[in-house]
Amino acid sequence: MQTPRLQQGSAIVIAVFIIVVMSLLAAALTRMLQDSHQGIGYEVYGTRAYLAANAGIEQGLLKLFPLGGGAPVCGSASLDLSAQTAFHGCVVEYACVEKVVDSKKVYQIDSTAKCDAGEFITRRKIQAQAKEL
Repeated sequence: MQTPRLQQGSAIVIAVFIIVVMSLLAAALTRMLQDSHQGIGYEVYGTRAYLAANAGIEQGLLKLFPLGGGAPVCGSASLDLSAQTAFHGCVVEYACVEKVVDSKKVYQIDSTAKCDAGEFITRRKIQAQAKEL
């Protein structure tokens, strides 16, 4: 059996070990939370870019098929949506190309949205086709 004098100080070693292990666990948890936060940011800005690209497609379709009637306009344009709260930092460029397939006009609209969040940039590209009946 050991004397109390030889057992002195073992509680300090165990306490230091537990503090080190808990510190490592806290650091790992903090890193996981930071990665999760960044992933959510990418998802949010990716969705914003996707919806902004959809807005470009809709703008192109509106010019092709005006609500009040009139001649279709197939061209290129740029939309700056950064003033909108939902699309902060987003710019959209769309282009329309007219083709003739089986004696019918077919329009292809390509829309690219870029949302700049400062620390990262997300881009989404959407393509749509429409034809005259």
